[in-house]
Amino acid sequence: MQNAAIIKSLVMRVGPVEIARRHGGVTYQAVQRWVAKGVPPKQVINFCKALDWEITPHAVNPDMYPRPTDGMPKMKQKKQSSHGREV
Repeated sequence: MQNAAIIKSLVMRVGPVEIARRHGGVTYQAVQRWVAKGVPPKQVINFCKALDWEITPHAVNPDMYPRPTDGMPKMKQKKQSSHGREV
């Protein structure tokens, strides 16, 4: 299950158009769908990367990434707390 409240908060703060631009392969409408229905499994890593790892793959999809640092680049793993937000 995805953390919908955190995803929505981050998307609204950064802006769906900006996330689509950073992602480089999705539309604004796709990002809006992610807020409503969740980030598709194939897009989790790119979504987190587009948000500069402000949210972890674990926070987006804990079933697919069961440990808090799963899917994270090594240099970002140390800065993450257990709930997936930078500390």
